[in-house]
Amino acid sequence: MRWMMLILLCTVLLIPCADASEHILALHEWGVFDVDYQTNEYKALGIPENGNVNVRKPIIYLYPAYDMSITVRVGFRGNVLSTIPLAEVENNVIIWDIDMEDGHIYDRYMRAYDYLFYEVNLNLSGNIVVKSIHTGTSILISMKNNYEFDIHSIYGIYIYKEKGYIFADTSKLSDYIKAGDKDDGRIWLDGSLLNDTAEYFESVMKNICMDEGLSMDETEYLLDCWMDEWFKLNGTESLKIIFFIDEKTYDNLLPIVTTPDATEVVRTGIFYVHSIPVKHEEYMRGVLVGMGIVATFLLAVVIVVYIFRGRSSMGSK
Repeated sequence: MRWMMLILLCTVLLIPCADASEHILALHEWGVFDVDYQTNEYKALGIPENGNVNVRKPIIYLYPAYDMSITVRVGFRGNVLSTIPLAEVENNVIIWDIDMEDGHIYDRYMRAYDYLFYEVNLNLSGNIVVKSIHTGTSILISMKNNYEFDIHSIYGIYIYKEKGYIFADTSKLSDYIKAGDKDDGRIWLDGSLLNDTAEYFESVMKNICMDEGLSMDETEYLLDCWMDEWFKLNGTESLKIIFFIDEKTYDNLLPIVTTPDATEVVRTGIFYVHSIPVKHEEYMRGVLVGMGIVATFLLAVVIVVYIFRGRSSMGSK
């Protein structure tokens, strides 16, 4: 009898506790906030769309430990553009009531989905102020973070067309800029072809996104959706800045709540700022030369007037 009790005790101790070894409900989300620098308009979207969009966002993945019913609520300040599957929207809150079975999401009509998706026009105060100068060998960039939150992992992308070829260069501009602070960076122009630079940048973004907590599959889908947009040339040149926000900031912009409570939450937010103007040093030189010519002319006029007055006063004497 004692041996049986001992064996039973050992068996119980060796059985892993489900609550301790795995999450009952894990939630992973990524969103790209697309900012049009010219208009400073904001949208939160998940997949690129045509036209002047400005802060885009979000894909939500749910990983329950077993089949269950889940309610997901996302708060927002702005207007909802779309939800998939169709959600209720009440008092600036998006509400999904879904069932999870065998890893799939089912809506009330038993249609299956792999993730939740929504698009939102955001009312977001602040911006990032960018001043850029093309020197011929690099793009000098000065940035001021006028948002109410810190930003990190800031990268610049410069795309241009020359002699029928499309080139692109990218550089890390800054590791971290606090709210209200400034920092300077530089994109060196190495004459790299667009595809080579895009491949390098994709590997950089993959590492950052996975460090932020996204899985390999989630990261690859994000990049599949957005790489072409990030490296799209508009006109003869395009300057773009991409940076990350932390999870707390993401929660403040778009608070999320689940029932039952998620025991693991990963939210990766990326800001994509495009349509940034670039001033060329040749233009600046022209402006300075023009100002110099005008100044020289005005000085000559002053000298002539002074001489003429001097002679006139001598003649009157």
